[in-house]
Amino acid sequence: MTLRIRPVRPDDYESLAACNRLAMPGTDDTAGSLRQFDGNTYAFARWVAEVDGRVVGSACWYQWPSRLHPQKFWMEGSVHPDFQRRGIGETLLTQVLDAVRQKGAISVRTYTREDYAGALRFLEKRGFAEAKRTWVSELDLARCNFAPFAGYAKRVEAAGIRLVQLPELQSTPDWQHRLRTLYNALQADVPDIDPAFPLTAEMFRENYMGRTSYMPEGHFIALEGDRWIGLSTLWKGTEPGQMNVGLTGVLPEYRRRGIALALKLRAMAWARGQGVTRLRTNNDSVNRPILALNERLGFVKEPAWVHLVRAF
Repeated sequence: MTLRIRPVRPDDYESLAACNRLAMPGTDDTAGSLRQFDGNTYAFARWVAEVDGRVVGSACWYQWPSRLHPQKFWMEGSVHPDFQRRGIGETLLTQVLDAVRQKGAISVRTYTREDYAGALRFLEKRGFAEAKRTWVSELDLARCNFAPFAGYAKRVEAAGIRLVQLPELQSTPDWQHRLRTLYNALQADVPDIDPAFPLTAEMFRENYMGRTSYMPEGHFIALEGDRWIGLSTLWKGTEPGQMNVGLTGVLPEYRRRGIALALKLRAMAWARGQGVTRLRTNNDSVNRPILALNERLGFVKEPAWVHLVRAF
C-alpha cells in the first residue's frame, strides 16, 4: 500500500463526499456541499489521502468566523471504511495537528456523532475530550400542521411588531449594517464552548452574505418602528426540496412575547410555498428555549453530535 497525503484539488470532492457518506452513515455530504463548506470558512486548509492513486479520505483545519480566536482551530476528517485501521486516520490527524501547532494553536476542536463509536474511541485515545453536544433536527414540512399556531403572527403584529422579509428592507441605506448588528447581538447569546466573535463589515460581506447558500428572501426580520429586534433565517440546502434553518432569536428585552415563534412560522410557511418539504436545523443541547420551540413545531432530533477539544 502506497499512501500519499497531498492538498485537496477541485476534482477530489466527489470522492471525498462518497468517503464521508460511507464513513458516517446518515450524513448527506455532496461534492457541492463540501465545496460550499470549504469556500465559506474564514481560514482553511484541507488534505486528501491517496492509496495507490485512489482518494480514500481527507482532513482539514479551519476557523469559524462567528467563533473566531486566533489560536483556536476546528478540524474534520474521515477515512473510507475499507481503508480504516491502517494508520491513514492517524497520518491525516498528525498532518492537521502539525499544521495548527505551527500557527500557534492552543486548542483544536472537532465533532462526531454519538453513534459513531469508532470515531469517538479514535479521538479520545488521542487526547480529545468531550466539551458539549448539539442536535441536528429535521422537520417534515410537507406534513407540518400549522393549525395549532394560527394567530401567533397576528397577535405579534397587533402588538406593534412588523414581520418582513429582508428584500423589503434593502432600500434602507444602512441595511447591511443593521443586519450585521442584529446578527452579532443575537449570536452573542448562542451557547457555545467559545465566546462569539462579532463579525466585521468585511467578514459579514464575505463569510455571511458571500455564502453560496445565502438567500436574502430567506431572512425574516422583526421590527418595532424602525428598530431591528429579531431574526430568523433559512439557507439553501444541499438537496432538492430541502433548506437549512439558521439563527433565530430576538433581542433580550423583546423575549417571551412569541416573536421568535412568529418569525419561524412565517419562514416555514414561505419555505413550504417554495416547494420545500424538509427543514434541518442544529441546536446546542443546553439551548432549551430553542429546542423546546423546535419540538413544538414538530422537529425530530437525530443522534447527538459530540464536540471534543484537544488542548496543546
